[in-house]
Amino acid sequence: MIDANSFSKKWNIDWTKPGLGLGLGTVKWLRFHTLPNSKRYPDNDQELATILTRHHTLLNELGAGKQPLLVVVSAWTNVPEPSPEPWDKYGRLDIDVSYWQSVLENPDETDPDFKSYRQLYVGSFPSQDEKLDALLRQVANDKMSGAILTPEDFSWIYHPYDGGVDILLSSVEEREKLMGSHEDWLPVPPTP
Repeated sequence: MIDANSFSKKWNIDWTKPGLGLGLGTVKWLRFHTLPNSKRYPDNDQELATILTRHHTLLNELGAGKQPLLVVVSAWTNVPEPSPEPWDKYGRLDIDVSYWQSVLENPDETDPDFKSYRQLYVGSFPSQDEKLDALLRQVANDKMSGAILTPEDFSWIYHPYDGGVDILLSSVEEREKLMGSHEDWLPVPPTP
């Protein structure tokens, strides 16, 4: 199990704000799409295989194959207190997580009936574990959102979502190198 206090201290030192890649700056941020032509969802096993291949390629280039991954997963509730146990989906993914923190989604919301909290849970697994593919499949099929992956040294943040991935890197040089290696995976501008 990951110690949530230690995780928070390291997260706050390296990324300054809690959350899932939100408000962390854009200079070192990079977005890739996981299917050709910026298609969002897979229609068949071949497209799902393309998504997993792209994720594994990027994670390997980031150096994930050499170290365990920390994973942050989210559950949304209408109360700030953590759920007695994480969503059932984490059990189905066999990810051992501990409660990290709650984040109020919209601090400006004044109506208590519309307040929403993101419950954040943190865990760990080897980067070559089948748990990674299970998580990426859930994300690709829009069955899970709000997940992030990071190595234990927090040198990068990997935020997969249905249709792609947002990556935060430690330097602009790393961003440019990764972007140059996969220009055909960059988002396609929307057509009018």
